[in-house]
Amino acid sequence: GNTSYATQYLTSNDHKAPIISLTSGPYAGARNGDVLHINCSDWRSEDRNTLLSWVSAIDDCDIYSLDVTSDTKSGDCARDGYAKQTSFSWTATDNCGNKSVFEIRVQLTDDVAPHFEQTAPVIEVGCENNIPPVKAIDDCSDVKLSVERTRTDGSCPGNFVLNEHYTA
Repeated sequence: GNTSYATQYLTSNDHKAPIISLTSGPYAGARNGDVLHINCSDWRSEDRNTLLSWVSAIDDCDIYSLDVTSDTKSGDCARDGYAKQTSFSWTATDNCGNKSVFEIRVQLTDDVAPHFEQTAPVIEVGCENNIPPVKAIDDCSDVKLSVERTRTDGSCPGNFVLNEHYTA
């Protein structure tokens, strides 16, 4: 009989970069380039392996490598609108060198006023040198304290009433 032959040459070229998605963790569903705003009290620092576990990367052809970097810089709430900003950058690379980068920025906002550690409203002390310090705490930044003092002297030296009004 009759016989036919055919030859086919196939060339596979991988020109497509992996696709990265933020699939878990506190920022799941964020899109590449998003700027997210969270309150300082909700922030938690994560280790590299945890950050890597938040993303998935797929590629049509082969296995990829996945890396993450982060960079934190301080801000000024009044000027920048945030106290701190952390930029996260995930990079996926396939075996042909095609690379994708997925980046988000997390800006920490300070929406909660500082609070004072527990202090008694009235304190009796033996002398002025024994007045305990007043402390204030903030989730985002150092606290600046200012105080207004009014002193009323008593009936003999060393007796007085000191009224202190603190602002944090």
